[in-house]
Amino acid sequence: MRKLAIALLFGLVVSMFAMAYADETQHEIASSVVRLHIVANSDSDGDQAVKLKVRDAIIEEFSDCLQAAQSPAQAEQIMQDNLGRAVETANRVLKENGFSYQAQASIGEVHFPVKHYENITLPPGNYRALRIVLGSGSGQNWWCVMYPPLCFTGSVEGSASQESQDTLKSSLGEENYALITDGADEDGDLPVQFKFKILEIFDFLRG
Repeated sequence: MRKLAIALLFGLVVSMFAMAYADETQHEIASSVVRLHIVANSDSDGDQAVKLKVRDAIIEEFSDCLQAAQSPAQAEQIMQDNLGRAVETANRVLKENGFSYQAQASIGEVHFPVKHYENITLPPGNYRALRIVLGSGSGQNWWCVMYPPLCFTGSVEGSASQESQDTLKSSLGEENYALITDGADEDGDLPVQFKFKILEIFDFLRG
């Protein structure tokens, strides 16, 4: 009985340290990026298709002005200053495609699940994001990273450019950057997808 109690106590301590690690890691990564979150009006084929067209237009609209950003804070400020521009762009695309509902845009904290790009994986948790809601916002959503640019037009997946990877690496530091890149590290540790699956479980347990 005593051994069981010790084992349970040890497991509890390990879990507490793991959750603290998950929180700290996610916070450090989240503070280095600004994301884009687009929510469709519904899950109909038409609403989902126009959501992707809005995505492409927003990415193209902001790509030039965000090049001046030297930090996540600067990128967020640029987005904040251009919220009206984001709404106008989204509404233009909606109108061109025959939709009568409108878009809303805001910047704030949004909860994201674990997200895998071709060579970078981001853990689940809260991130600062430009959020665009189309119509009632009852449909499936889409997300990417606006700063540094990890958004891709024409498809939901892609490979981050070397410049974007360098910016992210500089902001995160060697250890956290190694954590979010694919494959096992030099010591043969677990692949990043498995590591973040563990963080995803702790994120779920926290509610």
